[in-house]
Amino acid sequence: MNFNENEHPRDKDGKFTDGAGEGSAAKIRRVEKKHFPHLTEGGESGTIKLPDMYVGRSLGAKARDFVVFDSSKEYMVVEGTHIQNVVAFAGAGCKKKLHFLTHERLLDSYGGKRASWRHCKGIALLDDNGIHRKAEIHWFEEPSIGVPEAWIKEWLE
Repeated sequence: MNFNENEHPRDKDGKFTDGAGEGSAAKIRRVEKKHFPHLTEGGESGTIKLPDMYVGRSLGAKARDFVVFDSSKEYMVVEGTHIQNVVAFAGAGCKKKLHFLTHERLLDSYGGKRASWRHCKGIALLDDNGIHRKAEIHWFEEPSIGVPEAWIKEWLE
């Protein structure tokens, strides 16, 4: 098989183009936008303000523990409190898209719909061996899966 330069045009700097002068990075963005619009385009604003999340008391199967990780230790959101100032800032409905490899990892690990995953953050009261501490937490969520991963971004107290 011979290499045909006409099938692989280059720009004046010797970089491959699509023949119309478009470089490979721009072409990749154009192809992503065409075939994966939910990954490349978000809403009109950069973030989505969400309602506070109530963490119920453990009264049986209805209540679900909200576990948050920090290094190798896990913390529980204090029962009967709210996760406040909840904001979705990447993924579904946001301008910023989830990183492609993060998206793939979430789909491989948990499933769900590709277009529905988003990265959120909020302020929570965590139980640290009986002491209640405030922290900014981050998590990934998908409506049919819930919140499979949550972690502490920063301790606030």
